[in-house]
Order: sequence, then C-alpha cells, then structure tokens
Amino acid sequence: MTTRPLLLFALLATTVPPVGAQRADSVEIRELRAVPPDIVDEARRVLSAAGARLVQGDLLVHARDTIFSDLAVLGGELLVDGLVAGRVLAINGDVVVRGGGRLAGSLIVIGGGLRTPGGGVVEGDARIYTDPVRMDREGERLVVRDESEDEAWYRRWMSPRANSGSELRLVTTRTYNRVEGLPLLLGPRIKLAYSWGRVTIDAMGILRSADRFELRSENLGHQLRAEVEVGGERGFRLGGRLDDVVDPVEDWHLADSEIGIASFILHRDFRDYFSRHGSAVTAAAFMGDNIDLSIRWSDEEWGSREARDPWSLLRDNQSWRPNPGMDRGRFHLMRAEARYDTRNDRRDPWSGWFVTGAYEYGSGWISRYASTTQGIRNVNPTGRTVYDRLFLDVRRYNRVSAEAQLNVRLVVGGWLSGDDLPLQRRFSLGGAGSLPGYDFREVRPGTDRLTCAGARDQNVPGGARSPTGTPAQCERIVLGQIEYRGEIGSRFFGFLNEERRHRRYGWGRRAEWAVFANTGRGWLVGPHGGDLQYGAGTLPPVSTWHADVGIGLRLDDLGLYVAKSITEPHSPVNFFARLRPRF
Repeated sequence: MTTRPLLLFALLATTVPPVGAQRADSVEIRELRAVPPDIVDEARRVLSAAGARLVQGDLLVHARDTIFSDLAVLGGELLVDGLVAGRVLAINGDVVVRGGGRLAGSLIVIGGGLRTPGGGVVEGDARIYTDPVRMDREGERLVVRDESEDEAWYRRWMSPRANSGSELRLVTTRTYNRVEGLPLLLGPRIKLAYSWGRVTIDAMGILRSADRFELRSENLGHQLRAEVEVGGERGFRLGGRLDDVVDPVEDWHLADSEIGIASFILHRDFRDYFSRHGSAVTAAAFMGDNIDLSIRWSDEEWGSREARDPWSLLRDNQSWRPNPGMDRGRFHLMRAEARYDTRNDRRDPWSGWFVTGAYEYGSGWISRYASTTQGIRNVNPTGRTVYDRLFLDVRRYNRVSAEAQLNVRLVVGGWLSGDDLPLQRRFSLGGAGSLPGYDFREVRPGTDRLTCAGARDQNVPGGARSPTGTPAQCERIVLGQIEYRGEIGSRFFGFLNEERRHRRYGWGRRAEWAVFANTGRGWLVGPHGGDLQYGAGTLPPVSTWHADVGIGLRLDDLGLYVAKSITEPHSPVNFFARLRPRF
C-alpha cells in the first residue's frame, strides 16, 4: 500500500504535457560527419529508449515540473526551469537551463548550444556539437542527416531551415504617452533561417490612438526593417531601416513599461518627444550575450510634436504637461554604440557589470530653432550645425551576503565639440529615474542645475523664463547612484519568502528593503560664468551638486520609495513607485 502513491506520483510527473510543444513522429539519425560515431549511437539509444519523450519545436519545463524519462527535443529551444532526470538530446536547437533548473542526466546537443543563466545546473556529461544538421520528413519519419548529404554546398548554404516562416503581427511600442496615446503597429514579419544565420524583414504601419485613431497625418507612421545576421554565438548583423516615428528625447531615466503605466494610470508622462523621419544603415558585431558593438549611419528629418489629449484612468479631466518645442531640421548622423553585460539576471541582477556607451556625430541644418531660456545657446543664422556627444552608463552589482547586495551606478553624458547641441540631444536630471528627491521638470528659482532652465541673462532683470514644457537644456550631466538592498524575513512577508519559481508568472521573489543615495547636476559648456556655465575641460565643484537620500520596500516587481533632498533641507519629501529595480 505504501508504494502506490509513489508510483502514481512518478506516473503523473512523467506524463505532464509539455507547454507549447507537439510530440514528434519516429526519428532516424543517419551518419553525421561533424559528430563522432559513438555520440550518434548514444543519440539513437535516447530516441529508442522505452518511455522516451520526443518533442518537435520549443519546450518549456516549468519550475514545478519534473521529467523522469529520457527527453529528445527536435528543431526547437529547450528551456529548463525545473528538473529533467533522464538523458537529454537536443537537435537543431539550444538548451537553456535557468535559475533553479537542473539536468540530472547526460546531455547531447547537435546543431545548437548550451547556456546556464542564473545558476542553472547540468550534472551529467554535456557533449555539444554546434554544426547544424538537416531534418527531413520521409513518410511518417523524421530523418536527421548530414548537411552535405545529397546537396551541393551552395544549395545547402541558401536552403531555408524548418523554423522559417511569416506572420501578420499586431503589436504596440510598449509606451503609452501624451503625444501618441497608444501606438499600434500592424504588418507582416518574414523570418528566414539558414545554416549560416537568419534574415528578418518587418513592414509595419503605425496608427496612434490619439484623437480616437482618426486617420490623419499626426496619427500615422511606418517602421520598415530588414536585417541579415550571420553566425551563432558570435557573428555580425547588417540592417537597414525606414522610419516615420515619434522618439523620446531621453530614454534612459525610466523603462518604457514604467512610462506607459504612469501615463495611462496617473496622467503623468516623464518624457519629452520629437518626430523622426528618415533612413538608416547599421552594422553590428556580437559575442554571445555579453558584448555588442554597432555603428549606424542615418539621414533624418527632425521636428516637433504637440501633446494631445489621450485618455487616462486617473485625473483624465486635467491637462497634460505641454510637450516642449523641438528644433526642426535635417541631420546626417553617425552613431557608435557598445554594450558589455555580465549580469547574472537581466531583469533583477545581484552580481556583474552592465556598461553601455554611445558616441554620436551629427551634421546638418536647423531650419527652425525652438524656444529656449535666454543665454542657453547661440543661434547660427545659417542653421548649420555640427556636433558630437557622448553618453556612458556604468553599473556594478555586488552580492555582499546571502541576503544583501550593494549596487553602484555612474552616468555621464554631454557635448564634446562643435556647435551647440540641438534640443533633441540635450540632457536633464530630476525625477524617479535619476534624482528622486527632486520632482521631474520642477521649475526651480534661480540657477537650475537639473534642466539648466535657470540661466541668468544680464539683459533680463531677475533672470530668464523657461520655455513652455520646460525642456531638457543641459549640455552635460553627471549622476552617481548607490543603493544597499537586503531581504526581509519577517513573518508578515512570509508569503513572499520563496525564490520566484518561474520568472514569467506570479509572485515569489523575497521582499526587500533598500536604502539609497544619489548626487549629480547638469551644466552648460562655455566661458565660465555664474554657476551654470563651465569650460569644456572643467567639472563643476562637487559643492554645487544636488544630492538626495531615500528608503524603500520592494514586493516582487513593485517598489515603494521615499526620497528627500539633503542639499535643500526645506524641500518636501517625495513618494514614488517603480516597477523594476531602480537601476
């Protein structure tokens, strides 16, 4: 009697249907020149084993699932968050063992790779052979054979693979904002996979929900893209784009999802926007998931956009903050970007580096200058503008104990040489994404070191007024952030005191407390004058920087925080929420 429940549990565990996968027909493996004969024989034994599970396409093993039998995944990706106790065979697909996932038996991968992000464990022998193989259907069987069999090299090289296809997509740009409302993208996507890489083509039309999706020029746009990628773990990409879109002036303060939710629910939009219409060509190189290098050449028309009146859940009867006017003109841009990422978890890291940098050289003509605070810049009567700028974001995550971590961040950006920066390429600080002890776009008396809107002009008694919407006007910024986070183990938060079992669904990360501090400022570049303008090789004194401190509580993805300025003691306390880690 005591063995029946155990046998029943084992039977149920081995018969849990895989999510998003279909059972394959019988499979035959023929001679594979890139794989040793003994490995081919072992792969055949896995396929013919009694009770072996054969799956064609992607397979996800949830954290709550256990598979005791041998497992073969053909032509798809195997994602393991749970336990697979038997032998595993993957053909023409990658194996990803994530977080608490575990492979207890041996692993053979043919035509793919193995990754273990977040500490996934492979206990048995792992044999990886990255050269892809062919899978053809002969009657009721799938036949795995060498790529060179029965085909000339050029035909093999250009023959699309099984996971090629096309689809008609209806998606959003992930941001709800006061200029567009909800932008919807509709159009076809074509994906062609080859032994050497892939080709992707998107042709998307854009319809914006502002003015109830009315078909007028302000609500229409397009995004056309073609990209060729060569390589597997390492390789390069070549791509081209034709865009008619609305872009943010600064997108580094908060994530797209946080901007969209704040706009839709709270009637608060923490970005400014401009129109961008043009074409671009991009070349990029990548090395695994850690390093990306790219360079882009583009020819673009820039212009202004006005705030509309999209619906919001709260305070819908209030007016939106005006979208500041932007410079109108045509620019030729060269932009070089780099990314170095060793974080253990992209969404909520506790160790590793994350470094991004972007250098941009721009040349063109401004046909219409937008309004700025007096003294901010010199207007060229011809409109000719040549500039270069740099932006660098460096983050380090450190696990200092089993329950705590110490994270630091440095952001620098600004003008390097040439003419004054267009408004589309200027900087600002303040708000939940940078200095939360100060309100976003707060109009400050005197010299404003956050948006550079308080420049003094000796011909204007009492100073100068910021233009409508308070645009970002700083030519340079520097921001330093530090935070210490620890887990809460009290009984009150016991329902959260388990590691998240599946990162896509539900709650499960432990509750955390956080203390943090931030400091930084913005300034203009030029002959030193007052407290806003400094020479090109000069850093403003640290005594002029703004600083704040705060505390917070994280409940899974939701963070509730309190921040207070310490350089202006009489300023009020700010309360804010975040849906992701602060940085």
